[in-house]
Amino acid sequence: LGKRFNVTFELRQLSWQALQEAMVEKLVDMVLLDASRFVCAEGIVNLHPVANVRARFDVGDTCYNADHYHGAVVVHNDSDITQLSQIRNKVVEATSTHDLGGYQLQWDELERQGASFLASVEQLRTVGAQDDARVLVDVAAGEVDVGFVTAGALQQAEHEGRVAAGELRVLQNLQGSSTDPNCPFPYTTRASAPYLGLSALPWV
Repeated sequence: LGKRFNVTFELRQLSWQALQEAMVEKLVDMVLLDASRFVCAEGIVNLHPVANVRARFDVGDTCYNADHYHGAVVVHNDSDITQLSQIRNKVVEATSTHDLGGYQLQWDELERQGASFLASVEQLRTVGAQDDARVLVDVAAGEVDVGFVTAGALQQAEHEGRVAAGELRVLQNLQGSSTDPNCPFPYTTRASAPYLGLSALPWV
């Protein structure tokens, strides 16, 4: 972008709190945000999307490029859970309730189907970091019944040897469906989100 428009960029890495203050005080001109933070930032200033960042995944000898992602609901292959409605009263693990791919997209899908799973707060566990592989390892070990992860995380964890191939499966696998026929990974959620988006502030 710098070469194309003959401008110079200064890159700053800010905490979410510091970024909010910088936007209010007009100390930044453009921001690079995930979809969740974008929605929050829109409540502060009127952002103008410029471009989406494409993510690259290397799984085995295959390279995948994508500009958006879905969520996956994962269970052990031996689990008797075969439908989303059956995860009621089960122990669910996610990375964080603030994670789009690791919780919010799954929550949206469950709400669409009237299958909200929380009967008590003890049903939901979070690992406290954006570590999909840790969630998958816990599902494989039988420590939790269900895992919420970003689509593609299971294939990456299998390739890295974190979980055995075929040990886990994705519920309501929509891969190859009309929802998103080009998605290269098994996924559960009809909704998706962009990986990262570059947006301009109103004064740019």
